[in-house]
Amino acid sequence: MESFRFIACRGRPRRVPAPWCAVCAVCALLLPRCEAANVARYSVSNTPAYYSGDFHSGRRLSIFDDATTITLRKHRWTVGLTLPYVEIHDLPNGATYNRGAVLNGAPASGTSDVSGLGDLQLSLRARVSAGRGLRPTVSPYLQVDIPTASTSKGLGTGLASYTAGVELRENLGWVFPYAQAGYAFVQSNAVYRLRDAWVWNIGVAAAVFQSRRYGSNFLSLGYSGNTSEVPGESGVQVVELAWEHQFPWIGSRAFSLQPFLLKGLTSSSPDFGGGVELTALFR
Repeated sequence: MESFRFIACRGRPRRVPAPWCAVCAVCALLLPRCEAANVARYSVSNTPAYYSGDFHSGRRLSIFDDATTITLRKHRWTVGLTLPYVEIHDLPNGATYNRGAVLNGAPASGTSDVSGLGDLQLSLRARVSAGRGLRPTVSPYLQVDIPTASTSKGLGTGLASYTAGVELRENLGWVFPYAQAGYAFVQSNAVYRLRDAWVWNIGVAAAVFQSRRYGSNFLSLGYSGNTSEVPGESGVQVVELAWEHQFPWIGSRAFSLQPFLLKGLTSSSPDFGGGVELTALFR
């Protein structure tokens, strides 16, 4: 299970918290990165978040996701590992939650509260072209979703997915547009007849207050989505508003704090969600 959040601050992408969609194929590595992240050799972030919706289950589900992401950077390369902890309340018995859809669940079957580790995400990103003027920075990426979520609890299908795509980001002074598109190769079997999916994410971040003494602030608005892995159902599509405050560097360490809100646009998406991300950066 993975999440679908990928709002970025001035250049710093991160993962989307919450267990779901292939749209998360982007993970914390694949959005534009902020100035502090650009000079950091590695970072550790934690993102507790809450989402609510029915996700085709016939019942309202409450989902708590707490994702920890470790990111390493060297020259043009960025590697990231995301470890999500997931809690789902009122999941129909016998159902499986999979990237924005509840599979094989009947509303009349009763419900259970389940929790545990979600699917791990391993990502690799390479900057192949540095931006200059109106020419954007180009960074292809790969992501593997490793099926570590419990199938007996209904936290995952036990199937892996592999995503390849490209990210574009631009620096226009105090405005930072970004766009990402990819294709997810999704495993399928006789129990879960899933299909491949397109994923995308576009948005813009703006520097709203800069201070050498107090830090920097960025306001972001993004739209992300994916085509459905489940035939006959809609994909996940969300809009997200986020504010990020980057604290000044103290020696070799810095921190950033980013609260966010999101609104789903389809029946596979959460009705609403929100959370906060805390990141520690080291150079």
